[in-house]
Amino acid sequence: MAEFYLRTESIKQSDIKRLSVVNSQDINLIQALKSSEPCLLEGSRGTGKSFLMKVSEIEIEEENPNFIPVFVAFNKSSLINTDDGLQFYHWMLAKTLKALTNKLRKKGITVSDYSAGLLSNDESDNPDLIESNLKEIVKIFEESYKGQSSVDISSLPDIEDVKEAIENICNENSIERIYFFFDEAAHVFRPEPLKKQITTN
Repeated sequence: MAEFYLRTESIKQSDIKRLSVVNSQDINLIQALKSSEPCLLEGSRGTGKSFLMKVSEIEIEEENPNFIPVFVAFNKSSLINTDDGLQFYHWMLAKTLKALTNKLRKKGITVSDYSAGLLSNDESDNPDLIESNLKEIVKIFEESYKGQSSVDISSLPDIEDVKEAIENICNENSIERIYFFFDEAAHVFRPEPLKKQITTN
């Protein structure tokens, strides 16, 4: 009996390529997503944007071990309700760094004490502790809909420190490029949070 999937999130990563059926336009989009230039993929819900990003992520990993793709899903933004005036920016930063540190750990990539310090606002040089702290920050933000709450963001780094940390991680591990695939950004963000995300990063 055929199995139907309504969302890409329901498909195992190992099944993505097997289920992939692409046409010439899809191939062009995948090539654009795999390029070194920023790419904004627009389209209505259910047209396969997430799936194409997942295919691109897999192909990048298959084609060059020195390229690291990081997939970040922003599908829980509507749950955020805190007293932080920059709550979306801080949540997006924590979510992105959590996805990055998780991907590096899965790849067995070493993060030096210096880079770890940059990613934690100099509060820790332990990569495992940093990932745990980021996970906790993301969790508090995403559960804030249950009742407005305050979030301790003191461990979140400045964006310039993030850039320096990523550059150091790349140099220390012979990584040529890190890709970030941001899913659900344009659909779920109101104009102001989306503007902050684009202009800050």
